[in-house]
This record gives sequence, C-alpha cells and structure tokens, in this order.
Amino acid sequence: MKEILGLLKVDLTKVSADVWEGLLNGTMDLSYSKGMVHWAAGSGRTGIVAHLPMVPVSPEELASAEQLLQVGKLAKGAQVASVAATATAAVVVVAVVVAATIYLSSKIDKVENAIAEVARTIGQQDRREYLKYFEDYAGAVRSAQAMLNSRVPVSEISRMAEMRLDRLSEARHQILGFVRGLQSLCGSSQSNQVQYALAIGFMIDVLDLVPAALIVERELCLVAGMPGMAQRYREQVRQEFRQELERFREWCDTQYRQLALGRGGFPDVLAENRDRLKALFGSRAQDILLSDPLAPFFATAASATGPKEQASHEHPPNTKGRDRTA
Repeated sequence: MKEILGLLKVDLTKVSADVWEGLLNGTMDLSYSKGMVHWAAGSGRTGIVAHLPMVPVSPEELASAEQLLQVGKLAKGAQVASVAATATAAVVVVAVVVAATIYLSSKIDKVENAIAEVARTIGQQDRREYLKYFEDYAGAVRSAQAMLNSRVPVSEISRMAEMRLDRLSEARHQILGFVRGLQSLCGSSQSNQVQYALAIGFMIDVLDLVPAALIVERELCLVAGMPGMAQRYREQVRQEFRQELERFREWCDTQYRQLALGRGGFPDVLAENRDRLKALFGSRAQDILLSDPLAPFFATAASATGPKEQASHEHPPNTKGRDRTA
C-alpha cells in the first residue's frame, strides 16, 4: 500500500468550464504538485490559471486506488485513465508523486545506500568520481522535492526552480550515461561477483528512481514559467527514458543468454535479482508516472462526448514555446 501514498482526487464537479476547455484544447497544462493549472506553451499567456480542488484519497477508496497501479498492463494512454477513473468510482485520481514524500524519499534512500555500498568496493579513484554524480543527482532531486512541497508562493521560487532544473537535467544525462558504462564494465573480465552484484542492484535502484524524478523536473518547468519545456518532458524526455529502460532490459537478457551458453557470468547474482528485475520492468507505478497527466481529463470528457471527440483530444496540435531543450 505504500505506493498509493500521495494519490489525490480531483473534485470534477468544482472544475470550471473554462479550465475544462483549456485542458482539453491544449491551452492549459496541469501541475502534479499542487493541482495547479498553468497556461500552456503556445497559448499566448503565462502563469497560473487556477488551483484544482484536490483532496487525499479516503481509506474507503484505497482498494480502488490499488487498482490504479494495476492498469498499466491493461491499456495505455487515455484507456489507462478511463480504467483508472472507473476503478475509483468515476473520481479522477492523480498520482501526485511530488507531494508523496514517502514514495520519492524511499527511492532516493535506496540510491544513496547503493552508492555507499558500491563506493566501498571500488578502488580506482576515477570510478569513485563517477559516484559523485549519482550523489549529486539524488541530492538535487531531494532538495527540489522539498522546495516544491513548501508553501512559498510560486513567484518567489521561480528563479530558483530554473536553476535547480539546469542541475537536475545535466545530472540525469550524466547518470544515465554512467549506467550504460557500468553495463559495459560488468560485461568485462574486470568485475568480480561482489562488484557485479552491487552494480546490478545499483542500476535497478537508479532506473527505479528516474521516473519519479522526472515528475519533479516537469514540475520545476511549470514553476519556472516554462510550459513548453514541461510539454517536452511529457512527450520527449519520458520516451527517452523508456528507451533507456529497454536498453537495460536487453542487456539483462544478454547476460542470461551468455550464462545459458556457458560463457561466464554469475548465476547466483542473476537468480537473486530476478524478482527485482521483473518488478522494475513490470512496474505499474512507473507506467502511471510516465503517462500523460492530462489523460484522465481526456478520458472523462470522451466518456461524455463519444469516440470521435476522444480522438481529437488524444493528439492535440503541437505548440512551440520559448524554452530550452530538456
């Protein structure tokens, strides 16, 4: 049940017609952290439009909320949101990971613990330097989450959000590159069983953290007044991470094939991590984190307007913003 901490529901009866229309036609965008609706890139306007009425999921809805985490294997996009809405008695549920301190902090803790374990087994100074980037990334995610959870007005933290975004984006690119490098290192004859085990566990923890961290990065975009960049996180950056995760899956498959062919490897390590790998590649929570936050609204509107209207909302027109490339 820990994964559902931080799920909030939107009282759709209190969402104004103007906000509904803006979300559906792409002129407005939704923030995870505080239920804020911002003007989207290409709308010709900037800033916060409204605060959606959001309340925690009640204890009676926990069983239904658990179903929300299972829909990832059933459908994608607006279909996921439609099933999710049905699973929670037609109340749209949003995965507010930024507000779910326990959820994100637990993943950061795992990465930091893994860093400490790996550092104790690495002798080369240059490789220890690599770990510094992982420490910086975990620390940056934690501090950004704390800032987003603060009660400070957005106008007072927008500049700080932009600076933190630069740091997070750069660190993310670096650590994913190092994860690929670690895969090459594990495939060489230089690694022993202890190092191999720590490396696999470390890569699992890092890749498990990134989807939640991407939510933080996207929220920083909105707070910094860069809706176009937030849109690119939804459309481009998350897809890039999916490709990174698929690359890791292929590497793991290769490790198992090499083992089956009797070409080295550490069978005990692979066996011990089988369940963790299955959980990573089949994570329902990740499916939700990497999906479109506006999909519930599209699905709810589609249920009322019919399939033709739904098709027009699933692919809103592309817009151009003033933002940097993520």
